[in-house]
Amino acid sequence: MGIITDIIKALPITAIQKEKLLEQEKRLEALETENLLLKEKLRRFETGNLARCPKCSAVAYTLSGKEDSSWAAVGCSDFVFACNQCGFSETVLASSTGDAWRQVRERGV
Repeated sequence: MGIITDIIKALPITAIQKEKLLEQEKRLEALETENLLLKEKLRRFETGNLARCPKCSAVAYTLSGKEDSSWAAVGCSDFVFACNQCGFSETVLASSTGDAWRQVRERGV
């Protein structure tokens, strides 16, 4: 049982209210589980499509051996632009770490 249910047990409430509370907690738990599953599916979908996308793969391959600072100078924005053209969100791409991604986020590419 949840924390709220444990606290409410001590309070004088009707059986109907207790039943409604338990029902809402079960619903919340089911929604949280579904949310986690959907996030994982989205991550796998975007990761898989990024690898199969020719534009993104070509730019990523070109930049793969470069230092973080040269990514920013050479074409990190090209990579993000190619990924955006293929339908990938900037939020997912910008969540990566590194100086190059910081510069891309600041420029709003």
